[in-house]
Amino acid sequence: MSLPQLIERLSAQGLPVLDRDAARAFVHSHEHALLCFFNDPKAFPENFDVAVVVPELLKSFPVIHAAVAEPQAVAGLALVYGVNIFPSLVLLRNGEVQQSWARIQPWGVYQQQLPALLNRNTG
Repeated sequence: MSLPQLIERLSAQGLPVLDRDAARAFVHSHEHALLCFFNDPKAFPENFDVAVVVPELLKSFPVIHAAVAEPQAVAGLALVYGVNIFPSLVLLRNGEVQQSWARIQPWGVYQQQLPALLNRNTG
């Protein structure tokens, strides 16, 4: 599967594909946003594993709104959100980075960390 096919599959599941400006608006318009970063699947074969996990995370944690960084915007957005390993998931709360996960993580890591991150008081 190519990177465009992977992104098309996630888009078909309702995840918007965002450029830099749209990503900034997206993460500020949702209390809990998950920004997904994918890159060349030949160099980063874990893209596919992460792409399978994202919809499952959204089912388990329906308060999260997820989006995919557009391939042309990945490098710029990676700088903004501190991503230097692909694939990566970045959880934001009201536009502020709360946590990032590089590569695929065991399901238990997400299950353990997300409830605390989502219930963290702001202010």
